[in-house]
Amino acid sequence: MRKKGLLLCTMSGVLFYSYYNISYAHSDTRGRISVNANRQPIVLNNVNIYDKEIAIDADRYPLTITMRGGSVSGFYALSATNGGSISATNIHAKAGHVGLLASDGRISLKDSFVTIKRGFGIAFQPQTIPHGGYNTNVVTFLNTKLFVESGIGILGPFADSAVILQNSKIRADVLVKNKAHPGNNNATLILNANHSTLEGGTRFLQEEAASQQETANVIQYRNNQSSIPLTIPQRKIIFNLNQGSKWILRASKTETDKRDHMLGPLRTNLILDIAQRSHSDISVLNINNSSIIFESPTEGHYQTLYVGAGTDGREAVYNAKGHVNLYLNAQWSDDKRADQQKIDRLLIFGHVTGSTTVHTNVYGDSTDVAAFRSWNERGISLIQVSGNAKENSFELANGYTTIHDLPYKYVLNAYGPTSRNGLANINQRLSGVNPYNNAFWDFRLQNQYLDSSAKIRALVPQMANYLVMPSALFVAGFTDIENQNALLTNIRPMPWEMKNNKKLFFFISSYGNKVTLSSNRTALEYGYGADIGYAALQTGVALAALEGQNISSYFGLLGTYGKLSFTPKNMADVKKTTFDKWLFTAYSSIQHDGGVYVNIFLSYGFFRGNISNAIIGQTARVDDAKTWSASATLGKQFVTSFEGLVFEPQTQIAYQQLIFRTIQDADKFKVDIGSPYQWSARMGGRVVKNVNQFEDGRTLSFYGKLNLISVFGDGGTVQVGKNSFYFDSIGSAIEGGIGFNAHFVQNITFHGDISYQQKLQKSGLSGAIFSGTLR
Repeated sequence: MRKKGLLLCTMSGVLFYSYYNISYAHSDTRGRISVNANRQPIVLNNVNIYDKEIAIDADRYPLTITMRGGSVSGFYALSATNGGSISATNIHAKAGHVGLLASDGRISLKDSFVTIKRGFGIAFQPQTIPHGGYNTNVVTFLNTKLFVESGIGILGPFADSAVILQNSKIRADVLVKNKAHPGNNNATLILNANHSTLEGGTRFLQEEAASQQETANVIQYRNNQSSIPLTIPQRKIIFNLNQGSKWILRASKTETDKRDHMLGPLRTNLILDIAQRSHSDISVLNINNSSIIFESPTEGHYQTLYVGAGTDGREAVYNAKGHVNLYLNAQWSDDKRADQQKIDRLLIFGHVTGSTTVHTNVYGDSTDVAAFRSWNERGISLIQVSGNAKENSFELANGYTTIHDLPYKYVLNAYGPTSRNGLANINQRLSGVNPYNNAFWDFRLQNQYLDSSAKIRALVPQMANYLVMPSALFVAGFTDIENQNALLTNIRPMPWEMKNNKKLFFFISSYGNKVTLSSNRTALEYGYGADIGYAALQTGVALAALEGQNISSYFGLLGTYGKLSFTPKNMADVKKTTFDKWLFTAYSSIQHDGGVYVNIFLSYGFFRGNISNAIIGQTARVDDAKTWSASATLGKQFVTSFEGLVFEPQTQIAYQQLIFRTIQDADKFKVDIGSPYQWSARMGGRVVKNVNQFEDGRTLSFYGKLNLISVFGDGGTVQVGKNSFYFDSIGSAIEGGIGFNAHFVQNITFHGDISYQQKLQKSGLSGAIFSGTLR
């Protein structure tokens, strides 16, 4: 039989059966299923089939074999030839050499599983089609898996053939090998995958004479001698990936040269070198809402996918429709020629239609290339096209990417005949792409720069959020401290009231700010201002009051919930960041009859929030970040000669510290802010005007205040990879404001305050602060 002569290359291959150990015969096992006398359909239900050669053999039209349930085991598991067909559901097939063999036949599997340890998953044989023949070489999978541990998933086509997958998977050391057959180099293999997964590389092989003819004809065409008829053999592999299918390219581990007929144990001395095992060829690739994924490098070697094999370069060979994704790996090497760079590549010999989203996983040191190199030589070349393409034929996911552990922005720039970036550089041309001029497309991953001289590299958008975040959190912290001090200053009569009324005092307040943070550095120096908003709700209780000779004191607890938001400035594609803050404070106030008082606070809290940018949304989650602070305020009341007018100078010193864990960003870098701290000194005072007490005991007072504020810190940095970035201190400012205290209802006191803060230098804080308290 032809199948034996072609695939075994021995008399029958009997000597190899013991190696494959495919027999798992049971008492209910049947032998070979094949043609019966009258060629009537055969139906098998829940049986086990075993034969040391061909387990199920549907030979000659109109024989149809249907199997439901059970298992199949043989050197060949399933064979359909000369118009025969096999339809099986819910079976487990195990083959010693060939899982499915089709020669002018059809095989359909549903809910099944096929395994081959070493050999071929699907093999298409040359067919001899008589006049009025069947011309069918079709294998169909529905919810079926085919695994080839060491060997080839699909061998062919020795004749036109098709593999149709629906919700199925084929995994093999080599996915497809298009093997040359003497005298027949015009066959086409079409693989239609719908919501299915393919794993492994592809090999396009042809006879040496055909290969030489193809090369000569391509040279004629590229020398503009297209009037000469082309006689390129039409042997093709065509992939149609649809409905979320995935093709995972993986370098072969055990691929051998043509001397190996896949019979017997693996001969390691015949294994090809890694460069050959990492190169895939295909004729036409049609992709619809599907993905091509290059697996991580094998033995440090990256892969190449060549599209357009077996074509003349004048047709559309790469066609993308819908949402198409391409995943590549690379090692950054800006100082090397394209052919010396270690990267996964897509090379296309022919035209490109549609648009593909490119995802990259790039490692290495991001060193800058020498400035004298032209733009079309910089970066790394990921994709080259010898035919028609557009600038948007390949675009980075989200419009940018990063190199591992670094926050710098990299973009995919297209160079080609109609590109705004100019022509591709012929010195960067790779083998298989237009060899005679630079009329080709080169899609290169390159640094994005902020300046025309290409010295300042652009950061990803969310880096502005990281650099502003410590200052924004310090602003919220100092706002908490200022409000706490104002609260105690305005409830100083409380010790006497607590003593007289013999009860606890509760109070609630709300406060916040709307300010602008300015940096003393420009965006070229990675300095970013921000619009900051903070709103908080605070509740508290005075627990006890003590009174001695000329001195009284009280202490209590405060609980605060705040909402912080900030939006960096001078950075494109930034997005507002929000944080939730929880703060717990213990306080004490000591007063002397002479008007001197001291307010002391100790706070501990934590905050949580998301870091985002406008392109991809959330890029990091900040959890379990902590803060603590301490402050002390010294003040004294001076009664003036003007009725009801009191002058009250104050001096305050405050300290706060932030404690961060390392933050993992979605753009593949880690952010270490550490534990920055800042000090604040506030000097100034207020003038209080007490309105005459009303007859029913109600009181009302107004005040105006003026303070000089200075904030200084440790010159904090944000560490990303090996690089350090500085963030700004809040700086110095002057603050002025007004407020009131009112006691109109028994046992209830109202307080309100509004102030404005103006920075005194280029960097700093300007904006309004407001608060209100009910006691």
